[in-house]
Amino acid sequence: MTPANGPTPDSPYCQRWANGRHSWRHIGEGGFDSRAFTVVPLQDAIARRFVSRHHYSRTYPASRLAYGLLTADEQLAVDGATVNGLHLVGVAVLSVPMGPGVLTNVFPELEPYTESLELGRRPDGSEESIDSSGRLRGLGCRLRRAALDLDVAARHVLHQVTRL
Repeated sequence: MTPANGPTPDSPYCQRWANGRHSWRHIGEGGFDSRAFTVVPLQDAIARRFVSRHHYSRTYPASRLAYGLLTADEQLAVDGATVNGLHLVGVAVLSVPMGPGVLTNVFPELEPYTESLELGRRPDGSEESIDSSGRLRGLGCRLRRAALDLDVAARHVLHQVTRL
């Protein structure tokens, strides 16, 4: 389905990418039950395979940290990808920006590449795997987990972002 007048900021549709193709979903389709998901750090090879398959660019950034969104729900399975016996349905990759000024222009007090990372990729499997609101909520879960693994300055920034 495509919005009749194309995407606008107040459109009730959101764009999704899977297998290198985009689609449109109505934002009111379902909800997100965080109890059905868990977040784990991912090995780079696992994250790379998932991102290369599902992100529209089919490329993988200069990764520093990667986190997977997992579920036991068979209906949400994507490509048979599993981690620890659970279905991998989404990945968030925190990566090194193209240059030190990308984030330090905004956060000058942060050390480039250690205290400041960008969200380089965030594909979530097929459009059927997670509903519209769940994609953002799932990203929040992954960023909160990343904040636990980072230093104090980065934790503060991620905390502020996940409160939005």
